[in-house]
Amino acid sequence: MKDFEPGGMGIGRFKSEPSLDVLRELGLLSLRPCIVYRADSGTRSAIRPAILRIKGDTMRLLRLHTLAALAALAPICVLGASFTLSDAKLSITSLDGGSTRLSESFTATSTPQLERQNLAADEILRLSFSVKDANGEVAVPDQVAVKVDDDKRKSIVNAVAIKRGKAVYSLKPDKLSHLGRSITVSLLVGSADPSFDPLNLHLLDLLLPGPEPSSSSTQLTQRARLEQEQGFKPWPARFHTFGKSAADSMPPKSLSAIWAGAVLIVPWTVLLGLLSILLPSLSFKAPSLSIIALLLSLFYLESLAAVYWWSLTLFEMLPWLALGGVVATLTAAARWDHLNERST
Repeated sequence: MKDFEPGGMGIGRFKSEPSLDVLRELGLLSLRPCIVYRADSGTRSAIRPAILRIKGDTMRLLRLHTLAALAALAPICVLGASFTLSDAKLSITSLDGGSTRLSESFTATSTPQLERQNLAADEILRLSFSVKDANGEVAVPDQVAVKVDDDKRKSIVNAVAIKRGKAVYSLKPDKLSHLGRSITVSLLVGSADPSFDPLNLHLLDLLLPGPEPSSSSTQLTQRARLEQEQGFKPWPARFHTFGKSAADSMPPKSLSAIWAGAVLIVPWTVLLGLLSILLPSLSFKAPSLSIIALLLSLFYLESLAAVYWWSLTLFEMLPWLALGGVVATLTAAARWDHLNERST
């Protein structure tokens, strides 16, 4: 522009009185109230609205140096600020957070360019971001929501809570059972302040899992299918105790057999060894009742030992042992008294 000479520090001047075409070209005929920034330091300053009214071919409302300053500041005049998103991430993970299948970052001007994703029944959609203004300061908008639309023109809107400028949102498939399988997820950010422009960001398209399979169906979830394909199998259950098991503290079977034979054979060996003493005093023609009772009590005790070794416990065997011991003691004492009487 030949009639306008730019100067330093964002200030210029007109060489002559500007015409209407020059003012129209500079955009000074319809200036709106706005917040402007100095071109040299970037600090914010407010100027009063300049309202230019044109009547006829003359214009004398402002001085020429004021017009020059307004012309220099007009290109950087901001009519509406926008929200910005930082640390924004979109991911699809398992319910326990152990595995992440998709992780994409995005901004307010660059959303993820993804194909339609399948969301399994054991997966979850996670969304996290921070809201800031044009100056990079933390902003708290009046409304932040996630909108879900399906192919049947049904939609739901879930509010997202923001704490200290940070928002975290999770979406589970079981909460969308009343919608169609094909859905679209969008992020809405708005404010009651007219100086902020709202945001409407399309994040991604999802395909929800179908209805629950029947009992005869062999359909697997995404996680189970990956476990089969990649060879990951659950470890068998492991049980641990700090004490030694009974099998570790038991003696060898051969040693146990030797002791069992000794317990069974030694009493009979002692009895047979005493036969040389007992046989002269025994009468095999007419045995007395005391001899029969003594032999039956001894047979009872030996049988009780065999049964105890086979199936009885100690506390089950003790009453029967006490009963047999009393009978054997009485019969033996009676027979001993009878022998003493015959010897005398």
